[in-house]
Amino acid sequence: MEAEGKIIPIRKGTGLNLKSEDLTPEKLKTFSGCETMSDQTAIDTVFAIQTFATILYELMSEQTSKNELKTAA
Repeated sequence: MEAEGKIIPIRKGTGLNLKSEDLTPEKLKTFSGCETMSDQTAIDTVFAIQTFATILYELMSEQTSKNELKTAA
């Protein structure tokens, strides 16, 4: 028997701000605690955040698709 991950139902569009702007190293450095970051650290941090967000988005999209298929069956 193949182990299957737990599917967490999400509401479509919840928490998405479609009018938001991209996070930039300059904007990141305006946040409390990030003001003294070097430029390279800020660039690396923004890249890591964007990569992590993309992975989470793809995972949630995949789980939502699987959940919709189970519901339709």
